[in-house]
Amino acid sequence: MNARVAAGTVFLGALAFSIFTHFTFLDWGLPGEVRTLQVMGTRENMQKWVPVMVEQRNKYYGMVNQLLDDKSDFRKSYDQLNRRWETPLFEPIPQDMVLDRMRNYLVGVNVSDEQYTLSALSGINPKKMQFAPGLQAYYGGFYYYSAAASLLIAKIAGKISLTSNAEYYFYHPEETRSMYIFIRALGGLSVLATLAVLFVFIIKFYGPLEAALSVLFFASFPLLVPITHLTKAHTFGMFWLGSGMVLCGAYLRNPDDKNAAKFFYASALCLGLSAGTVITNLAAGSILFFAEAIRLKWNLKKISASRFFWTASAVFLAAFSVTNFYIFTRFAQFQRLIQAMKEYFPAFTSLQLSEWGPYLREFCTE
Repeated sequence: MNARVAAGTVFLGALAFSIFTHFTFLDWGLPGEVRTLQVMGTRENMQKWVPVMVEQRNKYYGMVNQLLDDKSDFRKSYDQLNRRWETPLFEPIPQDMVLDRMRNYLVGVNVSDEQYTLSALSGINPKKMQFAPGLQAYYGGFYYYSAAASLLIAKIAGKISLTSNAEYYFYHPEETRSMYIFIRALGGLSVLATLAVLFVFIIKFYGPLEAALSVLFFASFPLLVPITHLTKAHTFGMFWLGSGMVLCGAYLRNPDDKNAAKFFYASALCLGLSAGTVITNLAAGSILFFAEAIRLKWNLKKISASRFFWTASAVFLAAFSVTNFYIFTRFAQFQRLIQAMKEYFPAFTSLQLSEWGPYLREFCTE
């Protein structure tokens, strides 16, 4: 069998395996009618208690917005939100607390981080010319706009209704379920697209054996499976990062070709969109520097004078800035979000190396 045909067969097998792996069980951990009735017992109970739960939900998000308001007292707002349900030990649990915990089973998901995605999307309303995600948007804007596009497709297909009335979703958990599934599917599509980009690039520039081994490794990478089954931005950002690196590789394969600059600028665009998807991917902009450094044999003087490098850097920053314009228009609120994340997750800004020893010992001995 021809080597390229064999590699193509391996690719199709890896593609089929990835489709099965990343597009099954996308409804894992999502709300639904069965779970709702298990929690509430009867529809009469729902009619009685859902309005109270909606009121509690509004109160909670009001406290979150107050925390992220740069004009409020951060410490007071944080403590009020973080300790709102503290009760003395051995005291009866207040009904408000019980209902608040039950609320999550009706509209929440098993991994609570996912709910922030829908919360951020709720801030986008083109009819009112509101294009900035909600204040809890800690991923990049390009992810939220892509997720919003997937929901629009679902609405056009008649799968969801998309309403701003939160109470509606308490009574229609299947719609909430569908919204999460459509957004999760972005992760699976990103894996398939990355697999195709890898195969095309590697078989062209390296060979069929390398291409076959690469797609087999990528398709069987276990960490991708849980990420594609959550509404998280990482696999979507991975596609743009991978595409940018592949285009950089194409640029370096033949930098003197008249079309080489197009590869470099396209790489900058993809890397910028990767940063626009996951903000910490801003570090990927350094790839442009290293690519140009390799081309110019690490001559810093030539790099600093390179028109290709500065143009590509401008494209990278423009792609990030356009898809995350709201960071600059409401920078004070973005700072408050980072401050809140730092307070809630101390490891967000520190390595805490002293914790690694006990963690590894516990991990290896369990």
